[in-house]
This record gives sequence, C-alpha cells and structure tokens, in this order.
Amino acid sequence: MTPFLSMLFCLVGASLSAQSLAVRQQLQQQYTTDVAKLTLQKITNEEAVAREKLRDYQKNNVHFKAQFTDEINYYQAQRVERNAVIYFKTHNVISRGVSGVNQLSESTNQAFNTLLGQEMVVGVIDGDLAFARHIEFGGQAQSRVKMLDSWNENIVERDTVFAAIERRRNHATHVVGTILAEGRKEEAKGMAPQAEALSYQWMNDMVKLGNLGKQGVLVSNHSYGIAAIDDNKQPLLPRDYFGAYSIDAVHLDQLTYLYPYLQPVVAAGNDKLYADIVNPDKKGMDLLLGHANAKNAIVVGAVGIYGGGMLNETEFSSNGPTNDFRIKPDIAAIGKDVLSSAYQYRFSNGEIEKDNLYTTLSGTSMAAPSVAGILLLWQQWVLNHKKFPYKAATIKGIMINSAEAIAVEKGPNARTGWGVIHAWNGIQLLDAADKKQAVVREETLLNKKSNSLRIKVMEEMEQLSFTICWTDVAGAYSEANFSEDKGIKNLVNDLDIRVYKDGVEYFPWKLTNGYTLSRAVRGDNQVDNVERIDIDNPELGVYEIVVSHKGQLVNQVQDYSLIVNGNTYSGVVLESTSENKELEKIVAWPNPVGDILNIEIPQAFVFSAIEATIYDRAGKYITTIPMQATNRQSLNVSFLPSGMYFLTIQGEVKKQQVKFLKK
Repeated sequence: MTPFLSMLFCLVGASLSAQSLAVRQQLQQQYTTDVAKLTLQKITNEEAVAREKLRDYQKNNVHFKAQFTDEINYYQAQRVERNAVIYFKTHNVISRGVSGVNQLSESTNQAFNTLLGQEMVVGVIDGDLAFARHIEFGGQAQSRVKMLDSWNENIVERDTVFAAIERRRNHATHVVGTILAEGRKEEAKGMAPQAEALSYQWMNDMVKLGNLGKQGVLVSNHSYGIAAIDDNKQPLLPRDYFGAYSIDAVHLDQLTYLYPYLQPVVAAGNDKLYADIVNPDKKGMDLLLGHANAKNAIVVGAVGIYGGGMLNETEFSSNGPTNDFRIKPDIAAIGKDVLSSAYQYRFSNGEIEKDNLYTTLSGTSMAAPSVAGILLLWQQWVLNHKKFPYKAATIKGIMINSAEAIAVEKGPNARTGWGVIHAWNGIQLLDAADKKQAVVREETLLNKKSNSLRIKVMEEMEQLSFTICWTDVAGAYSEANFSEDKGIKNLVNDLDIRVYKDGVEYFPWKLTNGYTLSRAVRGDNQVDNVERIDIDNPELGVYEIVVSHKGQLVNQVQDYSLIVNGNTYSGVVLESTSENKELEKIVAWPNPVGDILNIEIPQAFVFSAIEATIYDRAGKYITTIPMQATNRQSLNVSFLPSGMYFLTIQGEVKKQQVKFLKK
C-alpha cells in the first residue's frame, strides 16, 4: 500500500493597526531584498509542482481520498513526496494561571498589568479560517480577526461537508481564542486579549508564512503537522520520516533566516498515544514530523494538571529528539482540557451561526497558541521600552532562560524541552535587563573571530544561566536527512559559548545520542542553535563569556543573541565587552562577489536616513540604493560587469566606503 503522510491539526474582518504600523513598515523595508524575493519565488514554484504531482496521483489512483475526517480531526492532501501522499491534519486531543499571564495582569506595576496585546498582530495558519464574528474577537462590527483567505464550503465530499467544515473552523477558532479571546467568559480569556490575528488556511502554508514575514509580523502560530496515523488507526508513513529534517523544516528555516524578526510557533503533535503503532522501536520517543523538526521554530509540547494539582507531561504529546539529537520540543505549555471559543456549522440555509459558543479541547494545538500569545506580550513590552522589537532569536532565548522546569532531572529533555513557558518570568527578565540587573544583547559574530564579555555576579542566587540563540541558515534537503545511520547534522553555523571563572571552564547542555535513553549532559554541543550553560549556586565575582564558532561561517557572519540572568532576575551586571573594531566598519561578503553582495552596516548608521551608492574604479556613479531600519542588506549586483567597485554608505553624519570585486 502506498504510504500516506498527513498534516495533522495538533487537537485530542479587523484593521491592521499596530505593533505599530510604523514598526512593521520598518521591518518591511529591512526585508525587501532580492534574496527574499528569489527564495519566496522558489518555494512558490516548488509548491506548484507538488500540487501538480498530487493531481496526477489522484488521476491514477481511484481509491485516493483528497480529504477525510475522523471523530476529532480533519485531513487534507497537500503533495506527493518520496512516493508518499502528504496530508495536513489538525492536532487536537487553566492556561493563563500556569503560564504566569495572570501574574502580569494582577501586578501593581503598570508597565506589567497593561500588557494585553494592544496593537500586536499574530499570524495564524490553520486548517481553515477562524470564525471572526465570535463575541470573544469583538463580534461582527469590530472583529480583531481578519480572514485573509477565501472561505469555500464546497471543497470536500458532500457526505462529510458539514463535519469537515465544523472541525476545521472550530479548531482555528479555538486556537485564535487561546491567543486573544477578550474574556467575555473569564475562564476562556486568551493570553493577549486585545491583540489582532491574521487568519489563513493552510494550503501553501510556507508561502503564507513568507507573506507574514514580509508584512513585519513578529509571531505566527501553526497548530498542525504531518499525521502519523489515519482514521482507522493505521500507520500513514514510513518510520524514517520521524525526526527527519524534511522539506517542511527546510522551508521554515529558509524563511526565518530571511525574516529574522518572525518567530513561528509549531505544535509538536499528538502521536505518543500511538507510538507502539507508528514507531514501536523507539518506546515513545522520536515522534516529531515535518516542520516540528525545524531549527528556527519554537516547537511546543503539551503538559496538563493531574492528580494533586501536579503539572506533568501529557499522555499524547509527541516527543523528540530529532535525527541529529537536537533538543526538540523547545518548550511546553498547558494543552490538556483547554477551554476556548468554538464554532458550530449551520446545518440549514436559514440557520444563523452562533457567535457565543465555547468548547474544551486537548492537544499540542492548544499548547502552541499559549506560547504564541505570550511571545506577543513580551514583544509588546520590548516595543513599549525600546520602540523596536527584538529579533526572534532573542525572544526565544528569553523564553528558554525564563522557563519553569518540571522534569526531575536537570537540564533540557526531548519531552518538554527547557520546561514550561512562563510569561511573568520572561517579563521579569526583560525588566531586569532594562535595569542593568541581567544581560540581553543582540550581537554579530564574524568569520574566524570570537566575541567576549564579562559579567559580575553581585548577589547570591541558586542558578546562573548563560544562553546564546541564533537563527541558523537552512540546512540542505536530501535523502540522507531521513537516515538515522548517516549522522547528518542539520546545523550550518555552529556557534559555541564557554564561561570561565578562576580557571574553571563551563560547558553548555546537550542531549546524548540515543532515543530511548537520551538525557542531558554538559559538553560541546554540535547540533543545536541554542546553547545554555547553567551554574548552580554561583560564587560572587566576575565571569568571562566567550562566543566563537567551528569551521567557516556560511555568509561569513552570524547574528546571535546572548541572555544572562540569575533565577532571582537581579544581581547580574555587565562589566566589559571585547572591542571588535571590525564591526565599526562596513563588512561586505562574499568578496569577490557573483550576483548577491551582502553588507553589514555599523550600528551607528542603523535607523538613520542612509543610502548605499556604488561607483566604479574610475569614480563614475553607478547606482544608489536606499536603506532604512536595518544593519544588513543583500544587494543584487548581477548587472555589474566584472571589475573593481566601491560601495559608499552615507548616514546623517557619517560616511564609510568599502571596496569589492565583481567576478
């Protein structure tokens, strides 16, 4: 039988006002590059070819089902890959309290209790469009949910049309409500109850993710994934798909590298209940599929409240790790028995859809939007205080350093990642950094260089954490990615963090190789684009932090974020940084150049009115390129004849020049 892959919902119109509009426009200017256009066009073309293959497959297979439902989920065919049909499927199977959001709203600090997601925008790609007229979203007149796809009731077989429509729209409505329901029913209140959502259907989802990036959106939610089992509880795919760096993961990493402020949040999946059927040799581990194996995504597992009020991992949440033993899922959130807004299809033409329905669902689909909503609140705090957002890698690092551990063993694991997300802890960390009591920095590492700085611990604490996080270049898509035996590493730019004090060297966490016995140990991490060092009961005094890299950096440069804090969110002071004079100059690469010249601009030029001008060797003017709100840009120089050129960057008060050779 031909194996089937299913994308799975992870389940057991408003105005675009803010974030603000000016900030989104600045990000759009930063993202308008020839590389971005070419990459989006390539993904669009690949998806068009995939749909054509699916149509051909359908013509030649009389028993093929384009879509179907089970008692909970909705499945829809997307493409044919490696002789398997790929379906998308929803992942369905308290949140505010456990995640620390209530602590924000109950705080006496006005900078905290006013964080409600005002003027923040989230992209939600799901099995269908959310029901925008729900009273939790503002109702028909003032809905905060904008539907950006056409809604078509007639895309499924007639005998399942009602069930399919209801399940996929109910799922999307529940997900959006978890993010931003205003709280007309208090227990269904979302994480960011005044935020706005852009609602998309999942067809061509990566193209839509790219469009969200181009619009300057900071957070997107993806509560769906590849299904491992069908409605008859039969395996749908070869076992080598589990943990593999598939085309879905590659595309997500390509787009996030292009749009480094965009953070996709992805549900891990709900296949642990069926682990003995779909991947029996791994004893409940190695269950992640599709974009849940992407490096730059935040992959979310589900936890629940069990007997005695204990918080624990759920019986359904899919476990990692990936084939190269990366720490996935990254984080966990409440995903069991989540109450949120609901949708019920009108079964007759005269019936009016009710706008005040609620339902309780379980699944990593319910956990992911909690994380997405909290990320919005953190970025809102950043915008309020710094007027420009943090990069996705910075927000991810803050999430990791502020998570609440629930596992007995120390360090991360392949079940709940770094722990349970905690909104209050994250805001405390941001506030501490603002008050110079913690460190949050966005840095750049040049090829064959290292960066160092010193921090001073001023007070006693139980744990001191140092984290670097970076948006990595997408790895290559190949058949070898599906093999566990070849040891393919998907990390491209391998950064390293080390901490030194009094002759002692401290190493980051990593997972040991082995699915059933995988555990966290300290050592040289060669696979993750997150590295965290924890020091228990640290001594007072000065610690030196060194960030370096292995091999050659692709593109000759890598941005990264550094977060340092104690568990008390105070008492950590930045003492000194290494002087990297090269970062005070224009950096251009590759040099010599073929078609695309990348330039890194000194921080003094960022957000001033600047332009890049190219002259030939004789000083003849060639072209001028406007640049705003960015310290990095890719320039298309394919039109230039071979020879020597000069690139001049003109700011408001400064001017710099770099020489480059066109092949």
